[in-house]
Amino acid sequence: PELVPVIKAVQQKAGMKGDGVIGPRTVAALVGTSKADKIQKVHVALEELRWLPSDLGSPRVFINQPAFTASYIENGEEKLKTRVVIGKTTNQTSFFYDQLEQVDFHPYWG
Repeated sequence: PELVPVIKAVQQKAGMKGDGVIGPRTVAALVGTSKADKIQKVHVALEELRWLPSDLGSPRVFINQPAFTASYIENGEEKLKTRVVIGKTTNQTSFFYDQLEQVDFHPYWG
């Protein structure tokens, strides 16, 4: 019972509705997902983008990990867009640039 007002205060400080219920956003607020942490993540992402070639070539496949999509782009025009399976947050794929050698449309996951 004494914990509920503390949780409500944490939620309100993080810009959430102070309902006292501990959900994923409350946990994130408790473990320190601060504005400075978010800004640092943006800086890291921008630095990764800086290292990509300015001309990605054509045709190309672009994987948008947060959206779980892959796009086939030819001459600057998206010709195909499809959903894709992305690894878990504990096993993330970093940015890379390489030749595409194989595509498995219905992979066996066993």
